[in-house]
Amino acid sequence: FAHLTLPDGTVAGVVDVPGHERFVRAMAAGAGGIDLVVLVVAADEGVMPQTREHLDICRLLGVPRGLVAVTKADLLPGLGADWLPLLEQDVRAATKGTFLEGSPVVQVSATTGEGLDQLVAELARLAAEVPERPADGPAFLPIDRAFSMKGFGTVGTGTLLSGPSAEGAEAAQLPPT
Repeated sequence: FAHLTLPDGTVAGVVDVPGHERFVRAMAAGAGGIDLVVLVVAADEGVMPQTREHLDICRLLGVPRGLVAVTKADLLPGLGADWLPLLEQDVRAATKGTFLEGSPVVQVSATTGEGLDQLVAELARLAAEVPERPADGPAFLPIDRAFSMKGFGTVGTGTLLSGPSAEGAEAAQLPPT
């Protein structure tokens, strides 16, 4: 979990969901409040089974928008001239018929910083399309994680989907446990 301040000042909540099959349940639990997704594909591996699983889960949950980030872009020159067109074809085939069909595919490298500005710009463009969450009505905060913290007890985290919230406000868990 991290925050990313976009160029217009919007603060995006970023949740990294590892692709390993052991983490698919956590990915699905946290996906209910997702407004957009970055589907990550490693340049040297292409679309993997967990990439398809995550895309399917996002489709089932109704995630409306997103983009594809091809990571490790600094490795592309060493993979041969034919590799990038094959990779792009692989990505387009995997996203065909989904909310990501025709979406931007941004090449990025954490090592060199290549494409990171373009990635942030695309995220900002997509974030501008996200409708504001309703502030009226009851607070609705589905819990996506719960854990114990020494000195505090049980801590639950989630995404506030509607209603008001303020520091010090009382809340009730429904249904009560």
